[in-house]
Amino acid sequence: MEKKYCSYELAQLAKAAGFDEECKFFFDFLCKEIPITTYLNNSNSEIGDEECTAPELTHLQQWVYEKFKVWVETRFMSDFNSFIVDIREKNKECVPIIKDFDCPYKALESGLIEFLTTKKNAK
Repeated sequence: MEKKYCSYELAQLAKAAGFDEECKFFFDFLCKEIPITTYLNNSNSEIGDEECTAPELTHLQQWVYEKFKVWVETRFMSDFNSFIVDIREKNKECVPIIKDFDCPYKALESGLIEFLTTKKNAK
């Protein structure tokens, strides 16, 4: 399976929610994705406030589950030839996001953004 990394928007939401796990890539202050080893080898500083790690979508999906006990998953809807995303919180009703996603990665990213934005706004 091809590895897909989070967008800058999602990476910033994850950082705000407490994500601080090791990743192979990060976004610099220009929103440019670069290998973390390149940055750390050419810099004496830590990652700054506007910079953030760029986790793989599946890594962040697992982290959200472990931290918040929420599972974000994609499903293929053969009737519509598209993907949707479900957000499942423990002991709560599933919240489907029904949009016409043409690939599972877009659906997963949308679901993670939806959940983390809701968490951020609930603070």
